[in-house]
Amino acid sequence: MAKTNVVTITQERQFAFPPEILEALEPGDEYLLWQTDDTIVLKKITQTISFDTLFQRIEALGPDSDQPTEAEICDIVNTIRHERAQPCYPKPEDRSSDSASEPDVRLSPHPAPQ
Repeated sequence: MAKTNVVTITQERQFAFPPEILEALEPGDEYLLWQTDDTIVLKKITQTISFDTLFQRIEALGPDSDQPTEAEICDIVNTIRHERAQPCYPKPEDRSSDSASEPDVRLSPHPAPQ
């Protein structure tokens, strides 16, 4: 969320960050500062971390209690495969009596005998 604040430059050419901005700053953080005409921008420099550090942070979090087990994943995959394997047209025994007059149209690699 963008915040707009007004600061005043002192005779010593200094200014103080507003308290809500100071709360977002951490000691040791680095910022890129650039100026164009009447605009001054501060952008936080994000530090990249090594894979070792990343894995250490992940291990420190511990196991995810919401992560499904391998058996649950298999059940989900099997359910989806079963749902996708269903035919796109109703079986003759599933048709209502109202559709009995409709022709039985099915896809077949061979034309129906005449």
